[in-house]
Amino acid sequence: MIYFDTKKTALGLLTAGILAAGATESRAQDNKDTDTAATALEEFVVTAQYQPQSLRKSVYKMNVIDQKRIQAKVATNAQQILTGELGIRFSNDMALGVADFSIMGMAGRGVKILLDGVPLLDRNDARESLNQINAAQIERIEIVEGPMSIVYGADAMAGVINIITKRPESKSIQLNAQVNEETAGREYNFGTGKGLHTQQLSGSWDNGKLNVQASVMHYDFGGWGADKYNRDHKWKPKEQLLPSLRVGYRGKNWDIMYRNDYLREAIVTKKPINFGNSRAVNQFFTTDRMAHQLQHNHNWDHKWFLNTSVGYTDYRRYTKSDLLDYKSKTITPAVGEGLHDTAQLYSVNWRTSLLYVHSKKLSIQPGIEYTYDRATGDRIEGEPVIANFSAFLTAEYKPFDKFNIRPGVRFTKNSKYDAPPLIPSVNTLYQVNDNISLRASYAQGYRAPALRELYFFFRDSNHDLRGNENLKAESSNSFNASFTYKKPFKENRFYSTELSYFYNHYNDRIFYAQERVYDESKKDSANVFQLKNGEKYRTTGFSLANRFVTPKVEWRLGGLILGEYNEVSGKEGFKKESTFNWYPEVNLEVMYNILATKTRLNLFYKFTGERVVYNIAKDASGQEMLELGKTAAYNILDFNVQQRINSNFNIALGVRNLLNVTDLENTAVSGGVHSGTGNLAFSYGRSFFATVSYNFSNQLK
Repeated sequence: MIYFDTKKTALGLLTAGILAAGATESRAQDNKDTDTAATALEEFVVTAQYQPQSLRKSVYKMNVIDQKRIQAKVATNAQQILTGELGIRFSNDMALGVADFSIMGMAGRGVKILLDGVPLLDRNDARESLNQINAAQIERIEIVEGPMSIVYGADAMAGVINIITKRPESKSIQLNAQVNEETAGREYNFGTGKGLHTQQLSGSWDNGKLNVQASVMHYDFGGWGADKYNRDHKWKPKEQLLPSLRVGYRGKNWDIMYRNDYLREAIVTKKPINFGNSRAVNQFFTTDRMAHQLQHNHNWDHKWFLNTSVGYTDYRRYTKSDLLDYKSKTITPAVGEGLHDTAQLYSVNWRTSLLYVHSKKLSIQPGIEYTYDRATGDRIEGEPVIANFSAFLTAEYKPFDKFNIRPGVRFTKNSKYDAPPLIPSVNTLYQVNDNISLRASYAQGYRAPALRELYFFFRDSNHDLRGNENLKAESSNSFNASFTYKKPFKENRFYSTELSYFYNHYNDRIFYAQERVYDESKKDSANVFQLKNGEKYRTTGFSLANRFVTPKVEWRLGGLILGEYNEVSGKEGFKKESTFNWYPEVNLEVMYNILATKTRLNLFYKFTGERVVYNIAKDASGQEMLELGKTAAYNILDFNVQQRINSNFNIALGVRNLLNVTDLENTAVSGGVHSGTGNLAFSYGRSFFATVSYNFSNQLK
């Protein structure tokens, strides 16, 4: 748990240089209205804030996964950190070896993923970048559910996930190393091959003004579920190398930071052997991503605060296919459409915001943002470019101490798609007293079609996928409300509960429409999947989160009931039992600290209920009929023991997926072009892991 003394927090964040898009964190100003013992210990947030402030004072409903919880999960990737959160559900693409997710029923493509406030580039509309981050460098994750398009623009229609990385401690030298060995189900070889093997090394130096931090992570997954010839893996082998460099400098009332993150990822697919000709195909998917970001903050007289961030990403994905001939014992390039490809994406993001603090009652923040995206590749039509310019204006007004209202508006002009010219939002917070807070908000959101959705095409013997350059932006209207109660009852001890309601109405949702198209050259018709607008979609529900914290134990118990509605379920002429289809979620986290032996016991549990979806199908006569599809419920349970050996060394032993969930029974169409009805791959089963960590820190004089 990251707690700060409230009077030191703003200055601490200034010297640390913690930045987040939409917030100018580096203005340091003592909080004149610091509360009494009720807020002596506070958890601070930065995402979408004017300045770092306690979570209970944020006008946005936020979920924070702090360093204590990240360490307790002994995670090797972001997916393991987020899996147990309410409303977040992951799906796996077995053909490509990547994963996507949904949040509160909305696909991850509508969630903007930020790394220290700067957008991460994905090669398509699937948010695979979540698993392309060095998990050992994550300090905490801040999640804002619901439209954040006013602050963060396109792709923030369903929310924002801001991954905040670790910073060097002031005037110190630090060194951290970690080795993790984990089975994949029952499969394991030490060091490499079968199983999961992760090594991480990082170091930092800070003299009070200049700071440097470097890290590297190696991730090696040997795959799982190979056939008897050890070729085609259900879960594809994957290897990642993730080096990173950060350099920052702090002046009296300004700071600047440059960060560079590189990714090399290799995924291998070994197709089954054709015993008719003794041949097989190996496919290699290699990703190179170089991401640069530069951030600068400046403040004047505690009245004016300037924040600027610039990001540039060069993303390249190579597809290479080899033909193995076991008779002639030769390897040659495979021949066929889609077997060889080089896709390149370039993205630039520039953002500047200016905060003016007029008084304790009124603050105003105008800003501008420019993005530029370009793509090339054999499966991309031409070399398309999308440019987007936005201007936004938000304000915070406090008519009296306990009430805060933040209205906002964003203007957008895009070079390709029909973006909403203006979108509004309003967020309100009423603090009844030191323990009770009420929040309510309304916001419009939109999601821009990705370059892949506009211009991507792919044809082979099994697929005919087509983009659509005439796609419009998806749009939404959302309402959120929450009640929060937090009661400290002793030093370092408190209980809190939060009850929330949400309703989201989406228009012009983008989806793959299947249709039969006649090919004149082949004198035959075939199934074609083309992206289109038109589907209406709604989500609604309630959530309840409880938390109890003492020096020895921390537990969380929460529940969610989520309702989904698609246009199919409400289509005229079909008899239906319910407009919304509902499913529940429950999670439980217990972290127990044995102070005498410096031992920690951590348990994480989540239940996800059966999901029901309506689809249109055709009977034998070709008549449309309403079909009910279901995805089975499942339970996930993780447990580990962490032992501190001395001031430098820690070890952890644990088991993930203790209940051994692998495939989920499924009769629903998943919506992906690589999947349909049939069981969904969820995990490679129960796995055991061991982790050794070394941490060294020395304060400089």
